[in-house]
Amino acid sequence: MRKLIPDAAEPWIVLLVIVGVFLGSWALSIQDPGNDLIALNDREALTTLGIEGAFALLFVPWLWWRGWRMDMVTAPSGPLDVPRGIVLWFLAYLAIGIVFGVVSMFEKSLVEPAVKVQLSNVVMIAVSILNAVFEELLWLAYGVTALTRRIGLRRACIASVALRTSVHAYEGPLAVLGVLPIGIVFTAYFARTRRVWPVIVAHALQDAFAFVYLRGLGEQR
Repeated sequence: MRKLIPDAAEPWIVLLVIVGVFLGSWALSIQDPGNDLIALNDREALTTLGIEGAFALLFVPWLWWRGWRMDMVTAPSGPLDVPRGIVLWFLAYLAIGIVFGVVSMFEKSLVEPAVKVQLSNVVMIAVSILNAVFEELLWLAYGVTALTRRIGLRRACIASVALRTSVHAYEGPLAVLGVLPIGIVFTAYFARTRRVWPVIVAHALQDAFAFVYLRGLGEQR
């Protein structure tokens, strides 16, 4: 039964199904094609968490049945993961700043926020943490590890960054400019250390600060 789906096809099925569902759900949710501003409210955020939870319930038991275990995809957590995550978040933030600074020299409109955040504090915290856990376990712990077995580490990292970025492409140039350097920094760190937990900490911090900034910006409009 396990060999009905070849090992070589497994990671592509998992990753591309998730990318396809998220992009498809976004396309179906468009109500005003002429409006470039995307609103992120509690309902939208909780819907996203619900989709991620459904994927976890679907794929985690299946991957466990196929032989995957947590110690195969990441080093165990440790007391230094939080400070490591804070440093990693700072490096990712620095990378974003450099990218935005260079791009704004040529085209300022590309760095104008296309997302209006209207999240309550509780939902904001939940999304920052749970989304970080889901994405980093998917794109790094499982994605990079599984793809490395098939196409090598370098190509696996490139594929992981590309898929991660594609999921956020609908949010506009600002999202791409933000997610791409973050994805590169996080993926490079994981490829070097095989530690996903500091990345989760850094991702949660980045999401939380981004949400607070965008919410404040939206209140000023």
